[in-house]
Amino acid sequence: MMKQKLQLAPYEQRLYDALIVLGNSSRAWKAFALEDASAPDSAAHRAARKLLMQHIGEAARQTEIPPSTLRRWCADGLVMAEKRGRDWFVDIDDAVFWRDDVVARRQKSQQERRARDGGHE
Repeated sequence: MMKQKLQLAPYEQRLYDALIVLGNSSRAWKAFALEDASAPDSAAHRAARKLLMQHIGEAARQTEIPPSTLRRWCADGLVMAEKRGRDWFVDIDDAVFWRDDVVARRQKSQQERRARDGGHE
């Protein structure tokens, strides 16, 4: 019995070819998607981003963000995520961006508080 060849749209075929050549590296996919896509809302860009999404447990492990925090960010729409059944699938790069943003704001707030409290002593 012969396998049927999948009929892919041109952007899907390019993504598939890139997967074969580049492997399943998140950075390679992202670079390919951004190079190929003329706009962030292009079909190629969306398809590549969807392939980059990881289960929330794996995303939490890789980013060192508690799963409860990731779930809240997903529900609030802060990170690019998709709910499949009961599980969230998260864009790792978005999660890292928000983690770094939260850490930077927290550090800035602590510095301001120290400066303010230090001036009154």
